[in-house]
Amino acid sequence: MIVRTHSSCIASVIAIATFSAALVSCAHQQAAPPAAAPTPVVVSAPVPSPAAPPAFDPNAPYKPINLPNRTLDANLYIQTSGEYRALCYQVYDSMSRRVKELMANRAPGSRPAAVILDLDETIIDNSCFQSFQEMHGLEYDGRLWEEWEHHPEAARLVPGAKEFLDLATQLGVTLMYVSNRTNAEMATKALAHNGLTVDDHHQLWLKENRNSNKDARRDAIREKYDVLFLVGDNLADFSSDFTPKQHPKTTADAATAIGVRAAVVDANRDKFGTEWFVLPNPVYGEWQRLVQQDPRGLLRSYETMQFPKGGPSPTPQPH
Repeated sequence: MIVRTHSSCIASVIAIATFSAALVSCAHQQAAPPAAAPTPVVVSAPVPSPAAPPAFDPNAPYKPINLPNRTLDANLYIQTSGEYRALCYQVYDSMSRRVKELMANRAPGSRPAAVILDLDETIIDNSCFQSFQEMHGLEYDGRLWEEWEHHPEAARLVPGAKEFLDLATQLGVTLMYVSNRTNAEMATKALAHNGLTVDDHHQLWLKENRNSNKDARRDAIREKYDVLFLVGDNLADFSSDFTPKQHPKTTADAATAIGVRAAVVDANRDKFGTEWFVLPNPVYGEWQRLVQQDPRGLLRSYETMQFPKGGPSPTPQPH
């Protein structure tokens, strides 16, 4: 697994200065017993080099959230709701039953079995990072994410993940962490802090050449392993067919891309819960990129509904 212009650079400096303190506070609330970080085993498949990215300005101001409080409820849902925990347990418990069933029925002489999993918001809970963004009114920024990665002690696991990963390991399944992280050392430390290892049976397949498409990595794994199923919080964790072909420039373009994604989901309905398992992530993902420009303009509503007599006068919302 991860896929805003500030009014002044002063706010950016304040955000950086307070970032470590916020993470330490979160770590104190959620810290797990420290564990020694093993040497990461990183495996990657050849991927085509994309076009050169735009020049990066490390001194550019951070971008403010383009709609106040937009991620507040979503992150509160992850951190406080019993419903979120229930959904995670539901998915991981279903996966536990599925992996037992598949491993019990494997033919003699089969290739090694593997499960492909995303990391962020699938195994690793990064809601403390998202809380930092919300508290400072900032959109995602790679510089802040890099700082977050250097605080592996603040990382925690998604509910149900540890029990499933331990079970799959006991059954002889190789776990393939196919993630768009790039820092193997920090990813390994975040896992180790939560009692997980990176080795020949727990492999990191990270992003290279700034290419977020995971198809090549998944295909390389399938060449040597029987992949039992895939796990993620973003539909691109299963297939690039879910990734919009281009970034929408208008509300109509976004609506079209949303419809195309929904149609691909419908066409693959039988895979969910058997070959593909989806963890809830209401904070970010490809779905969010499609609604950024005009979120209210994409809402379905009942246009003929009226306020009851004597009720409040509607206040028009800007689009």
